[in-house]
Amino acid sequence: MFLKCLATSEQTVSEWTVYETSLVMDGHTLTEISAFCYRTENSTKTSEYVALLGHISIKDHHVQLLQQNLVSLPPATSWVIEAHNLELVLGKSGSRILKVKLEWRQTQLEDSVLPVYNVYAESVKSTDVLRSRKVLEKPRSERVFLGISHVPAYYVSELVVDSDVKGVSFVVQPCGEDGSWSKLDVSPNLLVDLEGLS
Repeated sequence: MFLKCLATSEQTVSEWTVYETSLVMDGHTLTEISAFCYRTENSTKTSEYVALLGHISIKDHHVQLLQQNLVSLPPATSWVIEAHNLELVLGKSGSRILKVKLEWRQTQLEDSVLPVYNVYAESVKSTDVLRSRKVLEKPRSERVFLGISHVPAYYVSELVVDSDVKGVSFVVQPCGEDGSWSKLDVSPNLLVDLEGLS
């Protein structure tokens, strides 16, 4: 039951039409969203339906007001990422399997925890990168999405690493309450040197 439904704004982006509306639900809780596709009566299109559901986003107005006062997500320099319980074991066909527990925290806000972190891994094959402790812009191997964490830690249980890989760069992508996220290239990262681990 909505007490008030404010006017819906409409904008067209590419082939998608975006509808945005505000609902005032004084004391009520939204528990379900239903969407439907429909066909106009005099439609000449060959497709059966003319409406497609793309993305539904729910934001608390009070949280939005608070977030407008925030500048952005914390920069990569304000994070510390640590690798614990490192283990590298032999796998099949000369590959190796890396096991490691990653933990991270913000240096200035020890108690601050964001709701979601995306975790990625990237193989490093050059020893020059390991010496400089920075991942070079080019050449760059493909980043692999490992998973999502709702706490500032992630356990990598069986990451298969080729025999020619010298290290693994782990990238932690912080995500905000509103669904925003840091760009991967400026997200906190940790380069784990695999030489001498086996």
